[in-house]
This record gives sequence, structure tokens and C-alpha cells, in this order.
Amino acid sequence: MNDAVTPPKANLMQKFAASRPGAWLLARVGHHLDRVFLRLSGERIMLSGLLVGLPVVMVDAIGARTGRVRRIPLLCIPDQQQEGDLALIASNFGQGHNPAWYFNLKANPEVSCTLNGKVASYRAHEAEGDEYQRFWRYALATYIGFPGYKQRAGARRIPIMVLRRLDGA
Repeated sequence: MNDAVTPPKANLMQKFAASRPGAWLLARVGHHLDRVFLRLSGERIMLSGLLVGLPVVMVDAIGARTGRVRRIPLLCIPDQQQEGDLALIASNFGQGHNPAWYFNLKANPEVSCTLNGKVASYRAHEAEGDEYQRFWRYALATYIGFPGYKQRAGARRIPIMVLRRLDGA
């Protein structure tokens, strides 16, 4: 992941990403730019991770409606209790609806993820109860934007999808 101290520039970028205009912009173009950086770096670097100093994973999931592979870069929250496992926060930048990838993981929970140039297989499930609360605390400690996203999401409960490694740590 990213164990280094977040540089001041990254903190400024996190504040921008957490703002309404920043979230709007990133929701529309961020993942396209990440794909370009991934391709150019041999699957090791994503622009969003580089700019904001956050751990980003490339998730390959089967589309719920199309059955086709969908590739999306997402902020990941490392599980501090189970090494190698991750959580994905379906904040959708605080929009009033869940992101498409959430429905894809619900319909087809087996996914492949690329993190720091390494590929691994995972099975996704939606966090509930204590597990949800634990990952929400991790999320708040990882990224300053989640409280604002939660507020902007209104009555929508932000789902958390937990990814458990299938092929060992």
C-alpha cells in the first residue's frame, strides 16, 4: 500500500478531491486518466494514487448486466486485521446512488485486482454490523473526503465491499 507519510501536496489534492467540484471532476475523468497511467507504467502507477497519496487498486469484475469484464480503479482500504484483504467504499463521490461497480460485485463476487503491479483473486461480500463499522473507521483514517461524501449522499447508506484473498497472502 502506501505506508509513507502523505506529502503536503497530496493533502492539498485530497482536499480538492473531497470538494464538490473535485468529486464531480474525478467522478467523470479520474478513472480514464488512471487507466492511461496504468498502461504506461506496466500496471504499477495510477494518477489518483500518485496525486493524492492514497492506495488505489485496479479491479476487474464481471458486469452485472453485460457479463463483460469491467475494469475500474478504486481507492482501497487495507484490512488491518487480515493482511492482503481489502475494502472498497461505494461512496460514488457522495452521489445519491451507488456506483455501477457495487452492483457488479454483488452479482459477480469473484474479482481480480492489481495492486502495486501484483495481481490477485478475491471474493467480495458486503460488510455489515461490526465489520462495517471497523472498515468505516479505517476509511475515515485513510481519506479526508469520506465524511463529506457521506453527508452529500444524504439518506443513502454507503456500502462497503470487503475483498477476501482467494490465493493466499
